[in-house]
Amino acid sequence: VLFLAIGGSQLAAAASHSLSAVQSHFSLRASASRQGSLSIWPKPRNVVQQGGQAATVAPQLSFEGDISGTLVTAAINRYKPLLFPHRGAVGGDIKKVSVRVSGAGGEGYTLDINPSAVTIDAGAEVGVQYALETLSQLVYYDFDRSEYLTQAVLPLKLDDEPSYPHRGLLIDSSRHFLPLASIRNLIRSMSFAKLNRLHWHLTDAQSFPLGSRVEPSLAAKGAWSPQERYSRDDVADVVNLAAEHGITVIPEFDMPGHMKAWGFARPDILAQTYDRFNDGNSAAFNPTKEQSYQLVESALRDWLVGNGKEPAYFSGSLVHLGTDEMPFSAWQSVAQRPPRAIFRDFVKRMVTYSEKLGKQPILWEEGFKDGGNVPQQAIIQVWLDKNVAPQAVDAGHKILISEGWYLDHLDTSWQAMYQRDPAASLSQNQRLSLLGGEGCMWGETVDGGDLEQTIWPRLGAVAERLWSSVEGRGDVDEAQPRLVAFRCMLLERGVAAGTLGGKGRSSPTGPGSCNQ
Repeated sequence: VLFLAIGGSQLAAAASHSLSAVQSHFSLRASASRQGSLSIWPKPRNVVQQGGQAATVAPQLSFEGDISGTLVTAAINRYKPLLFPHRGAVGGDIKKVSVRVSGAGGEGYTLDINPSAVTIDAGAEVGVQYALETLSQLVYYDFDRSEYLTQAVLPLKLDDEPSYPHRGLLIDSSRHFLPLASIRNLIRSMSFAKLNRLHWHLTDAQSFPLGSRVEPSLAAKGAWSPQERYSRDDVADVVNLAAEHGITVIPEFDMPGHMKAWGFARPDILAQTYDRFNDGNSAAFNPTKEQSYQLVESALRDWLVGNGKEPAYFSGSLVHLGTDEMPFSAWQSVAQRPPRAIFRDFVKRMVTYSEKLGKQPILWEEGFKDGGNVPQQAIIQVWLDKNVAPQAVDAGHKILISEGWYLDHLDTSWQAMYQRDPAASLSQNQRLSLLGGEGCMWGETVDGGDLEQTIWPRLGAVAERLWSSVEGRGDVDEAQPRLVAFRCMLLERGVAAGTLGGKGRSSPTGPGSCNQ
């Protein structure tokens, strides 16, 4: 009915406007190159050579060389449809990609593109994946010519590698259960920004979704519902999918505070207190009972190394032990010793135990501030006070930064996150101990329905700060057109990214292109 009510001139104008928006949408990456700049996110660290030519790319692009590795094979299979999402194009000048994996290790790669061929050199297989992501952002479909073109930057040679080895995202499955499909989609989108760590906050005060072979009642009684749980096979599928995308999964079992959900099944291991911040954190591990330690340690062993007959849930080398926001009042009624002295003993014991299991522990900054002489092997994650960073480094720790990168803070814009220099509080020498950082998607107001829209595109700002050579507060004006193109690409690939124009979880304010 609406269509019939539109006059001929109005219809023509509407069609013209729609066509203009579509052309704008699909030419964002090309237009950036016409202005003499590369449209790649995150920005490559070193552009060795950049010309001004474009070339067509054959959809039948072939790969040769070191392409039999598991990660390389998986990456090639994923990126072929990402490179060529539209049917109908035939032929092209660039028909071949040569791949070499030297075995030297690292995440770096060299991408060399001339008007007839592409060459990828990488020290490890994951570098090939990153090179393919970069290549995919350099190629776009020309609807008028029905062919694929590169940005007008050839010949192009990039020598690229990340600034930091730990580039992560925290997700929270306790405040709201996150369906496996949502986590799988998120892993896929993380790889587009060259992120490599998925920090999975699995247990907290609100719910306990993770199955346990040691104490099955933990999830049976602690999950939000019987269906909102993860089995060992579910976890294995997530871990394996992440590995195929160059991502390591780091489980977090928050303790000794934030453990109320353990008590839904095992109230005997907890000490109760009042809910000071109205966040559910009204119980803590009871350190006066050895049975409390026995349960936690046996559960950790099963999750992290297996039980001899059955494999572990998680295969990575890192485990996050929480240690944040301890409600010390819970211990005043069950122990004679000062609560902070008990906390120091707890932190030392759990750090030592995780190392016994062959895992390197990560602690929130309170574990360092209140934990006394914490073993130096523990990595400290700074989220509240940036001044803790140099203190932890001086005490011999490696550190991660999340302060300023809380994605659940919807009033924090992508510009603010981009301008957050993770090394700002560190001297040049101290920066050697900075492993990287994480954007944190806490789950109080997010579930599978709005997860991607809350995370993206702001996580892209974090990703570039951790990959690229961004100095100081960075240049948001230079970054914006590239992030716009990246957001449009995310939408093309089925990622429900919010707009750049608003802040967190923003929606379009009216009709328009993807460049909002």
